[in-house]
Amino acid sequence: MLPFQSNHAIDELLVSYLLGEATEEQQRSALKWISASAENERYFQEFQQIWEKSRELAANSSVDVNAAWERMREKLEKGKNGRKEERKMGRREDGKVVSLAGWWRRAAAILAIVLTGAVSWTIYRQWTNAGWMELASQEATLLQLLPDSSKITLNKGATIEYPKQFARNKRRIKLKGEAFFDVKRKPEQPFEVMVNKLTVTVLGTSFNIRETDSATIVIVESGTVQVSDGNQSIVLNAGEQLIAGNTKKSWTKVQQTDKLYQYYRTRTFNCDRTPLWKLVEVLNEAYDSNIVITNPAIRELPITTVFENQPLEEVLSIISQTLDITITRKDDQIYVE
Repeated sequence: MLPFQSNHAIDELLVSYLLGEATEEQQRSALKWISASAENERYFQEFQQIWEKSRELAANSSVDVNAAWERMREKLEKGKNGRKEERKMGRREDGKVVSLAGWWRRAAAILAIVLTGAVSWTIYRQWTNAGWMELASQEATLLQLLPDSSKITLNKGATIEYPKQFARNKRRIKLKGEAFFDVKRKPEQPFEVMVNKLTVTVLGTSFNIRETDSATIVIVESGTVQVSDGNQSIVLNAGEQLIAGNTKKSWTKVQQTDKLYQYYRTRTFNCDRTPLWKLVEVLNEAYDSNIVITNPAIRELPITTVFENQPLEEVLSIISQTLDITITRKDDQIYVE
């Protein structure tokens, strides 16, 4: 396992990973380094929060993109034995120059400003008067380590609130949106998630919570959780799912048949006889696309396959061939029939 280190090699690897330019091998190396220790996870979380803030600020920046990128390159290349090697922007090991076009160059430039101290990542975390901290994932997933070493992966657009230090007899956080929880076991200090008038209570387990306009969905991956709303309560075991309706207050407990819910943290779409409508719903969210099923007769068609971080066009092509259906594109809309 790699030890914790903040040096130019690690920083550059993380930049490539967040820019989406890392090769499969580099992605594996980045994930291995992040999971090697709690210190590495904390470092990556701060790094990722800086990245998220940089995306938010990018639209308002008037920075010289090339100059900022070069300044970041210089910062990342300092320090090892006091040497600084000359490199051209985006030069690969085979000598070819890769340019960062458009939005990516702009985002990288803003990230460079942040890394050089113009913007602190702490402005992304806000204290409330009650002593709670708020963290929002904006347009990308976000990994967060809580004070008790529990891990939370926020899907894009999700928000959590949590205290800097948990109470002695309870660990309570608030959630809006969707997140996956890997909770550190502490029987004497139950872990509670407050979401949409529900309370999800655990001792130590992993589970996913998704809040939508019509329902709150809790999926247990390991261990056991208890869900309650003050009027009713239900226990979920590993492999079970609860769909709690927001209006009719109807609760439905079913077996979770696929792992599609993991897509935002694994970058894998794992379908096991998954109905087409459900996969389309997730693809629209993951790729920020507008896919519409125009033929009601194919909505429930089951599909069993695995997509691993593939381009949307490739995913749609495989779906079309597998289910023998037609997929067409017109402007920004994609029609499935």
